[in-house]
Amino acid sequence: MLGTGHNDNISYLYCQFPIDFFIEREEKLPALVQRWCDKLKPEHGYAGFWLGRSFGYEKSDEAVILEYRFGQRFPGLQINKFTTHSLNLHRGPKGVDWLTILSDSWLERLGGLEHVKAEMDDLPVLDYDGGAILRAGPMPQLGDNENPDLDAALSDYRRVAAIIEPVRIKDHQGIHPILSPSYRHEKRFDAHEYQAWLARFSPQGGQP
Repeated sequence: MLGTGHNDNISYLYCQFPIDFFIEREEKLPALVQRWCDKLKPEHGYAGFWLGRSFGYEKSDEAVILEYRFGQRFPGLQINKFTTHSLNLHRGPKGVDWLTILSDSWLERLGGLEHVKAEMDDLPVLDYDGGAILRAGPMPQLGDNENPDLDAALSDYRRVAAIIEPVRIKDHQGIHPILSPSYRHEKRFDAHEYQAWLARFSPQGGQP
């Protein structure tokens, strides 16, 4: 999210990379995000694993159902709908990811940069000109609600989530369209389900 914090002066930028894009590259994702933040001065943002959507297919019943199921099984997988998120950018971050970006203004609402660094303890905090990037562990994690060992790898995400909880949006809209009658029995990310999903790492444990 980019802008001054005023409702009429905000925009957003997103970028996708193949999952193996940074393996052989000298500059890794955290350094790239830090460099971009120095130039763009974002208000807030995030980076990690994201489920990409196929243009023209993302609103189909099958895609909506699969996206919901993936999101519920793999908590570290970011589920997005940027057009809907854009309505809430001025209100704060929607949650955490492997890299969570916060400008100085949002850090001040959490007690200031030094306070946040103290709460992060041994987790890295990458400064940029105008804010900081909170890094939830050495590598991004998908987790797996069907595998307790993999889910335990998300403990650092939960630590960061507890830190930013006071500024996290609690009443985000739903991101999925209504399903056709033959699929109405299936769940989707309506407002209630999406708010609960956004709270998946919060101290409340998935309660919006």
